[in-house]
Amino acid sequence: MTQITANLDDRLLKEFRDVIYNRSGLRKGDFKKSLEAAITEYITKYSNKNS
Repeated sequence: MTQITANLDDRLLKEFRDVIYNRSGLRKGDFKKSLEAAITEYITKYSNKNS
């Protein structure tokens, strides 16, 4: 497991957390799962393997 430290726009992070909260209640682990899903979706969408 790797830890990532990044500076994000406050509004972007708030919107991301709001979406997670509205979808699942923001229980323990929901942020991590949602971030991993977003990264996986980004990789799938933009990976050269899909060209």
